[in-house]
Amino acid sequence: SRWRDQRRPSAMSYVCGARQLAQRAWPAVRAAGGARRRAAASLVRSQHATPPRPAGLDTAAATPAVDAAESMRAARRRNAAASPVGIERTNLGLFGAINVGKSTLMNTLTQAPTSIVDATRGTTADPRIATLELHGLGPVKLFDTPGIDEPGELGSKKREKALSVLRSADAAVVMAAADDAASVLAARELLDEAAKLPRSVRPRLMVVVNIKGASVGNEAIDAVERQLGLASHDGAPVPDAPPLLAIDLHAPDAEK
Repeated sequence: SRWRDQRRPSAMSYVCGARQLAQRAWPAVRAAGGARRRAAASLVRSQHATPPRPAGLDTAAATPAVDAAESMRAARRRNAAASPVGIERTNLGLFGAINVGKSTLMNTLTQAPTSIVDATRGTTADPRIATLELHGLGPVKLFDTPGIDEPGELGSKKREKALSVLRSADAAVVMAAADDAASVLAARELLDEAAKLPRSVRPRLMVVVNIKGASVGNEAIDAVERQLGLASHDGAPVPDAPPLLAIDLHAPDAEK
């Protein structure tokens, strides 16, 4: 009995032994945790990775579309991080001159009287915002902006409001009227402003020409396309130019 009492380990020896065991085991535990973190990071990257290009597809031709899709996904992730509810939304802005049809297009897309439409010039004073889902884009935050060509001090403030929305947009619809030369000049100015932005934050562009119920032929639309720099003087398309859509927003079937 005395021999066992003399050789019985004390509480401190148990503590020291446990500490030594933990020191020997800690590198292995840390390595296992690092492996789990690397595996989780690899899984996240694979979920957001750009899908592989189909075999036989021209790499040079596929790159702009892949880059555009990736930039839109990255923009939605940034917007989701800034959103209090975490919904990935694409910021889509409508831009152009006064009374070019921005508010009409806004109401057509939302299918509701979201913006006031009136013949009075400069009706839209501040950006109007609507949230909706658009086919091919998913959740969207839609901005109706003031015209950028209104004169005076108030017009300058409205212009700066519109340009601030342009700088933060993921996609932009630049509008012009086929029968209004001033609106074409304003649209060209907006395209130039977008081109000044760094490529990483430059919005994807589309041009909409509102023919406003007028009898506008293809020659007039081609002239607008050349004035906007979307086509050369001989009619050849300019590489990487945004697409152009000519539509009568006042037509009964404009929603289609």
